[in-house]
Amino acid sequence: MIRVALVLAIAGIAACAQAPAERQQALQGMIGGMNSRLNAQPSGRQVISDSSRLAAGFSGLVPYVGGFGESDNQVNRELAQAAFAWLARASSMFASDQAVSQSLMQTYGVIGDFYRNHGASVYPSGAALAYAGGNHLARSMVVGGHGGRSMERELERSGLEWAAVSYMMNGGPPAQGVPPEETVARPVVPVADIQPAVLPDVDESRLDDQQKAAWSDVRERFMNVAPKVQQARLLLAQLSSRLESQGPNMTLNTQDAAAALMMQGFLDDSVEFIRARQFEKASEALVRADYQRQKLKSVTGQ
Repeated sequence: MIRVALVLAIAGIAACAQAPAERQQALQGMIGGMNSRLNAQPSGRQVISDSSRLAAGFSGLVPYVGGFGESDNQVNRELAQAAFAWLARASSMFASDQAVSQSLMQTYGVIGDFYRNHGASVYPSGAALAYAGGNHLARSMVVGGHGGRSMERELERSGLEWAAVSYMMNGGPPAQGVPPEETVARPVVPVADIQPAVLPDVDESRLDDQQKAAWSDVRERFMNVAPKVQQARLLLAQLSSRLESQGPNMTLNTQDAAAALMMQGFLDDSVEFIRARQFEKASEALVRADYQRQKLKSVTGQ
């Protein structure tokens, strides 16, 4: 596994005898330098290098987690938020660079593993936020036609990880798409919290003939798929409520939970693509959202 190899490659960093505060301060300084380099429009190679260093920095915290006090935990949460902000910014700047995207996905995975395996008490949202970010990148890659079968497998894997840790989360409001900071998207939310997706307004006067045709197609697809996704979410919420009434451990299985998260994720992606007037990608995202919805037919009956 690439992720395992990456962690092993930087394991020597953890051998340095530093107090938790010193290690965290070093990581803070490193992220600050990484942000400065993004401001200077770095090469893809530089971003990949910084991504690997970020993964190494979090892996290097593993020996110190047991000694974290409350102040250390707060600093760690701030570090995670800064890391997620850098990853999101780098993802946006290098969205068309497959090598950079793959590196950023690996780093999201390393950070997710860190919080799932070592830092759940330090930052409960950390693992879910990291896996959600990695899944968002994987969705963008498959919608863009990059990565082939290996990216399809990465999409499924990160979705399962996201779903597994999301079910363990307690508290905090649900969110759509990639969750910022403390907000974590969950596989199933209460019926009252499920709102219909809104088709963005598009100024057709600014579109050429080809764009107008693409916009017409994606608008029709959105009006067909979005209500079906909402209905599937309502049915899942009702099913979840029935399961919970039967016992605290009665929930959807992880594969169904992952499909639910990615169904909504792809729908949210389509909204963002429409706003960016990337209509072909929006259409593909809607196809993917509907595919995930159909995978849930065995539990929704839809």
